[in-house]
Amino acid sequence: LEAEEQKYLMKALHSGRIDPQGKSHYVQVLNFTIHPRFRGPFSNDLAVLEIPDAYPVDDSSIVEVSNVNIESAYNRVVQVHGFGILSHGANETNRAAYFKVRTVDMYLLPPARCQPDLGDLFKLDQHMCLKPKSNETLCFGFTGAPIILDGKLIGIVEFGHVSCSLEAPVVGMRLGAFGDFLGQVPYSFLDHIRDVFRNLMNRLMGIGW
Repeated sequence: LEAEEQKYLMKALHSGRIDPQGKSHYVQVLNFTIHPRFRGPFSNDLAVLEIPDAYPVDDSSIVEVSNVNIESAYNRVVQVHGFGILSHGANETNRAAYFKVRTVDMYLLPPARCQPDLGDLFKLDQHMCLKPKSNETLCFGFTGAPIILDGKLIGIVEFGHVSCSLEAPVVGMRLGAFGDFLGQVPYSFLDHIRDVFRNLMNRLMGIGW
């Protein structure tokens, strides 16, 4: 294995969960697949783990992967769920991480809102641009956290700026860009019509910017 692939293997071997009492539980990983074009951080940085069907999910949720057209979701609010550090605008590396899942509302924005700050690190064909909805944003420990829109998974957190400032963008990995790798059903014309109608209704109701 290459060095970066070994890092993925170690992440897979340490997959687990933390119960409400803060006790760790490890999960058996039956198989894991690294994206065939993965060459390092920030590009095709995706892997799929297979766990037993019998894994208990009484305190977890299984979420469907969305096939929404990402452009129809711009300027809408998404939810990010994770155990990392939350920031109110400064580099708060001394703040404690939480053993309880935290939910943060973020705006999903057009790429132009992230590219000037990130340059070539932001991949138009893979990434999504997030900025905080309120005075709280994601900081260290949220990498890999699910990004949810309308109850479905549209991406996972990839990286952010070390400052953790409220103005700094957070970058997510667009799962819709990896439909073939994930075995998703392609986005259809009917899906497009549905999303256009939903976006129009959201604007009429004043949802988003």
